[in-house]
Amino acid sequence: MKRLLLPLLAALALPTAVNAETIYLECKFVEYEPLVELAINPNADKGTIRTISNSTGESSYKANQFIKSDSYSLKAMTSTGTSTYTVSRIDGSATSYYELSEKYKKLFPENVAKFRNGSCKKKEKVETLF
Repeated sequence: MKRLLLPLLAALALPTAVNAETIYLECKFVEYEPLVELAINPNADKGTIRTISNSTGESSYKANQFIKSDSYSLKAMTSTGTSTYTVSRIDGSATSYYELSEKYKKLFPENVAKFRNGSCKKKEKVETLF
């Protein structure tokens, strides 16, 4: 009996590993043409921001992610500034904040920062053969 009780107590006391999958979100923002796709990995501190536009093509950035009980937030340094996307885990509402880097603030003083509202929905993961 003692041989069974000790391993049983040890198994109950040790934490179990969490196997959370990556969350894919598709976001649309008011007065902003590109579609924004966010990939959030609950097991890591990095996510991905991907913008898809008919006129400018596609771009993708690794982003620092911050997961709270009520929201996801991704922040990435782009070639011209900093992009921050925050998505509510409750209703899918989203905000986008973009700020130009110091180098470009002098060139484009009228476009120093942009704030947009939008919404996100979960995107189904596409199964591939490879």
